[in-house]
Amino acid sequence: MTPTDFYRTILAPAAEFCAPILAARDCPEARCMLLAIAGQESGWRNIHQDGGPAVDPWQHEIGSIRALKLNITTQRYMHSMARAVGCGTDPDSIYAALLGDMRLAYGCARLLLWTVPQPLPAIGDHTETLRQYRWTWRPGAWDTAPRALEAFQRWQRVYPQAAAAVQPEPAPAGATKED
Repeated sequence: MTPTDFYRTILAPAAEFCAPILAARDCPEARCMLLAIAGQESGWRNIHQDGGPAVDPWQHEIGSIRALKLNITTQRYMHSMARAVGCGTDPDSIYAALLGDMRLAYGCARLLLWTVPQPLPAIGDHTETLRQYRWTWRPGAWDTAPRALEAFQRWQRVYPQAAAAVQPEPAPAGATKED
C-alpha cells in the first residue's frame, strides 16, 4: 500500500472516528508522525510481526497497551476507545482487537504520542520527529550499528513520503474554491 492510500483509507478515517473520543486532539502534525511511524514499522501494512509480538501497522505490543492503560493521561481514553469499537477494556482484549480494528490501532498510536513530554514537531522536522519516534516506540532495530543505519535510512525514506501524503496539494495559481 502506498502512503497516500494508507492515509486515505486507514489513517484519516480512523482519526475522524477517534477525534470525539480523544477530545478532538487531531492535527496534521500528529497524522504525519503516525503515517511515518506506520511506514517505518510495517511499510503501511496491517501485519503481525514475523516471529514477534507486534501487531497492526504501528506494531503495538502488549506492553505498550498495558502502559497506556496505566498512564494517568491516557487510561480513560483507552477505556473509552475500547468501548467505542466494541472490545473489552482490559489490555489483553485491546491487544487482541488491534489487527482487526484500524480505528483502535490508530487510537492507541495517537495516545502513545501523548506520552511524549515535548509538543509534536512541525511537519518537515526530520530530526525531532525521529527523536520522538525513537523515544516513544523504542524500536529494537536501533540496538546495533548496522541495524540502526538501516532503520535511519528507512526513516529518511518514509518520513518525506508521509509528509507529502498529509499536506494538501497547493491550489494552482489563480484557482478559486469554485474551480
